[in-house]
Amino acid sequence: MKRLPLFVSVLLNVMFCALLLLFFIRNSFLRPYAGSPTREVLAGLLVLGSLYANYFLLYPKIYVPRAHMIYWMVLLVIAISAGSVEILIVYRHVTACNAYIIQAVGVFNFIATTLLLLVGRNLAINLFPFLLREKKFYQQALEKEVKTVRENFRMLDVADKKNNLYFISVDDIYYCQQSGNYTRIRTVQGKTYDRLCSMRILEHFLEGEEFIRVNSSVLLPLRYIKSCRGDRVTMKKMPWAEETYSFQLDRKRRENVSAQIKEGLKNLKTRSKDWKVSQNKTPYKPAVPPQTKIDDVLVCIQCHPDCNSRDIVTCTQYSLSTVERCLAELRKQGLVEFRGSKKKGGYYVVGEGDELLP
Repeated sequence: MKRLPLFVSVLLNVMFCALLLLFFIRNSFLRPYAGSPTREVLAGLLVLGSLYANYFLLYPKIYVPRAHMIYWMVLLVIAISAGSVEILIVYRHVTACNAYIIQAVGVFNFIATTLLLLVGRNLAINLFPFLLREKKFYQQALEKEVKTVRENFRMLDVADKKNNLYFISVDDIYYCQQSGNYTRIRTVQGKTYDRLCSMRILEHFLEGEEFIRVNSSVLLPLRYIKSCRGDRVTMKKMPWAEETYSFQLDRKRRENVSAQIKEGLKNLKTRSKDWKVSQNKTPYKPAVPPQTKIDDVLVCIQCHPDCNSRDIVTCTQYSLSTVERCLAELRKQGLVEFRGSKKKGGYYVVGEGDELLP
């Protein structure tokens, strides 16, 4: 639900307050007339105070789903208090004008009956802010869930010509074009879907993505725009397309949209270049072990020819990864070599043990 501008919200609240006060001036609602418009306005202000206190303070601070007894108890106390004050405001006028009625039913019965009616009225009126807050709460929760799904999965709900519901990836959108009450969506695979929403709603849904609105009825992803020259935007040609798609820019916003497209394409090229550079970086090389450890491994091979890496681990008490790095460095320097098969072979110092070879 889109939020109203601040001045519109303030104007609606002022009009609502004025209508409610006018209603109390012209009508004595569930109680006798207070005797003057001033007292009726005071009674209306009591109800307005309970309404806005409920809407802005009680519900946000006290109400908890599945554990809201405290909220209703506080609301009941406020309704009883407002009703009691209202009776005190109009009591003198009522006793002066309707003394015979009070004597017939009794003062206590009269006040109890009137108070019960006023409390019921206040609770009924305060039900509307509760319902409005509930609707707003669930609407915000729904918008939060939709935003989470869109950010994590980047999916858009669409329908085909037979009204079958599908979910397509936002990255697969080729272009979006308004068609009456629907928005037609074409994907890079060449499939066409419809979505029952206006272009403004779809643009708001894709907010934060790399999309740009070139005119009042077309929304394009920057990743599939080939060029922007003059008043036309040219799209990249797809294998399924017979010809290249192009769209006309909005006349009033031509320069602004053209600049945004060029800036967006430039940023995409920069990101792609940075990604390629990061992919072509020199692979990670393990650190060279200290020379003392390399010498220990070399001495072990000299003392125990035909030993493998696990034998060297037992001899030197170094870790297997350290021994492997020392062996790699020795082989790189041409000091040792591996002879035989992988399972039964071993390491020798270069130049030693050659007389044993056939």
